[in-house]
Amino acid sequence: MFPQCMEGAITACSQDSSTDFSGGVPPNVRRFEDDVLARHFAGARLDAWVGDPAYHQYMNRSALGTTSMTAAWREYLHWPAPTIQGRRSEPVREGERSLAMAAPVGPSGIRVPLPGGIVTHYVAPEARALINATGRMHVLHPGYIVRWLEMWGPVIVSCTLGRGVGITPELNQVYGVRIFYELDQRIKASLGSR
Repeated sequence: MFPQCMEGAITACSQDSSTDFSGGVPPNVRRFEDDVLARHFAGARLDAWVGDPAYHQYMNRSALGTTSMTAAWREYLHWPAPTIQGRRSEPVREGERSLAMAAPVGPSGIRVPLPGGIVTHYVAPEARALINATGRMHVLHPGYIVRWLEMWGPVIVSCTLGRGVGITPELNQVYGVRIFYELDQRIKASLGSR
């Protein structure tokens, strides 16, 4: 087990020039990404994005606890993206949209409100994965976040991978990990209260 996925630990932003983070992205999640890229971004392909000078990516992992995978997946679907309203009353469904916005804790310890925008949700239950793909008015368009669950020993781990060719790569790489780490902590707390 990787030390950063021990219960309660945070993972720093991982940078890796490969498209699968040196084997960290399961094949079924990569197929899901390819499908959503083609459908949502009018036939886009990851290899074309990677060749774009504006291409950026990051990945992080967060431990959610030692609950069952079924319970974790069920709760994950109530938190598909960072939103002002927090936990959804119903699980997200394929094609639904949300206004994604976040206010992560910045380096000074103060919350930094960040602009967001509309994202479309895609769900792959067989891979325990979901994607939030940006709409045209989203500050990080074009881009997406793919999130999935893995079992590392007794610990359920939330994996988040962000990719994009938008105009603010530094902002995304600095705050993306914080935003989704905080979302994972909300999921973890919600799992603990159920």
